[in-house]
Amino acid sequence: MISSTTSTASKRSCLQRCFESIKAAHASIGYAMYYTSFTIFLGFSVMITSNFIPTIYFGLLTDLVMVFMLLGALIILPSLIASFVKKREV
Repeated sequence: MISSTTSTASKRSCLQRCFESIKAAHASIGYAMYYTSFTIFLGFSVMITSNFIPTIYFGLLTDLVMVFMLLGALIILPSLIASFVKKREV
């Protein structure tokens, strides 16, 4: 019973650290990454209007990569760092 209580408490604190790290990432560098990714996304979206099929695929794949890069950098990476790095005790 005690070990399950400790496990649940540590899971909550890890989840709380993950949410805090995501909020910090969005507050500090998030806006710059949003605007940069959006600009690149729009730039490569223009390639979709091409008549040359490989250019269309290149534009679509680049847009897809930009979306996943943004999700990874602002959501997944801060969560992983917060879950693997233990907080220093003061």
